[in-house]
Amino acid sequence: MNSKKVFEDQELEKKSKEIFETFKRSSLGASPYLKTRVLAELDAKKRHQTVVFWKRTAIASTASLFLLIVALLFMFNREPSEGFNAFTGQPLLVKVSISDIKDYNVAYAEVELPEKVTFYSKTNLDVMGARSLTLFNEPSDKDLPFVIRSEEKGVKEVKVTLYDDSDQVILEKKINIKFVNHG
Repeated sequence: MNSKKVFEDQELEKKSKEIFETFKRSSLGASPYLKTRVLAELDAKKRHQTVVFWKRTAIASTASLFLLIVALLFMFNREPSEGFNAFTGQPLLVKVSISDIKDYNVAYAEVELPEKVTFYSKTNLDVMGARSLTLFNEPSDKDLPFVIRSEEKGVKEVKVTLYDDSDQVILEKKINIKFVNHG
């Protein structure tokens, strides 16, 4: 039995060798254009990847540049807000300029203060502690000055409304004042 198995193994080995020899002798080979086609396909893939990379890079850089321009415009083209910094508990002189509206005849102004902000005056005790005041204007005046004081920190909005002789509103100004604790 053992010799039969050895014989079969030898036959199988012999047949396998013959098949491989036949394959080596045969002219079965790849087409001479196959290499060219494969290389062309690989080159096209590489070119496509390069084009996609540059398109993505162009879109990303354009978007970044756009965001940068918008941020710069937002930062530098803001309307200047009228604002001041002041200390709590200390008087602050506020001057509203009316020289830029000289074409109108400013007769008077009404000043309204927010909560915890009051007018301040050493000489006129009626004004002391008030939160609204009417200031009359002389034709030669270029400013409407008033003194205020806040007992509370934070940003406070002072509203100034200018009127002409016929009680028509000429201009409304809102002045933001940031009060901080002293020292």
